[in-house]
Amino acid sequence: MEPNKEEQMATAIAAPRLYRAKEVARLLGVSPARVRELVASGQLPSVRLGDQGWHRFRAEDVERLIRGEERTS
Repeated sequence: MEPNKEEQMATAIAAPRLYRAKEVARLLGVSPARVRELVASGQLPSVRLGDQGWHRFRAEDVERLIRGEERTS
């Protein structure tokens, strides 16, 4: 049985927003290469997805970086 529209909407709302590196670069006003540097240095955590290991970024982590807050975990 497929979920109805209300269940789909609730799932979408509950799921965390994940940004692509290009979107994060635009939000931060930097290049995608700089985003990769932030990941490599540990300043921006990422989630790896797919067989290719794509990086995705949680909205809260991007917001924390914009505010200049240190990573706590």
